[in-house]
Amino acid sequence: MPSLASAAEPTADARRRAGRYVAVETQAVAMREMVPTSFLGFDGALAIGNETFALRLGGALLGAPSFQLASNEVSNVLTYGLADVCAGKTESMHRIRFCVGGEVGGWAHRWTGYGRPDRRYSSHVAGTVKGDYQYAFTDKLGLLLGVGVTVPGVGPQFRGRDQLGRPTPILIPGPVAASVRIGASFRFR
Repeated sequence: MPSLASAAEPTADARRRAGRYVAVETQAVAMREMVPTSFLGFDGALAIGNETFALRLGGALLGAPSFQLASNEVSNVLTYGLADVCAGKTESMHRIRFCVGGEVGGWAHRWTGYGRPDRRYSSHVAGTVKGDYQYAFTDKLGLLLGVGVTVPGVGPQFRGRDQLGRPTPILIPGPVAASVRIGASFRFR
């Protein structure tokens, strides 16, 4: 028969779920539909919270191969800061988490060809919805697999001028972008 003292003590798993944690998360990201080519890059964030709720603050750097626009080729780099509010459920070594957040940053456009670019830099503001799964190898190290949807509120519109100075058609990126993520989480406490 267990004693009253041992019955009142929480298990290690219960203590871990109830306590605060701080983790660094890094992920490789592949994103499609923001521009006519796929973006590849990475993001990193500091996650602070507990096993049920967390706040993620970080940033990302993504690049895309060039695409053709009239007589120009346009390549892009996207950098942004991110903030996510997350809710999750943890069972043993498995965690499922859903996050809602936002991104604020900028695009750098590199135009090559005969025409003149409309702009070299653009702003980026977007809302995001993400989901991820974490498998914890140890109390400190875990594997992250995730998906996300990004809805840009402010983004680039591409318009250049051809070699005769005529404006090219305006190219407006897709209204929604999807992403796939794989990465790691390192927990400090």
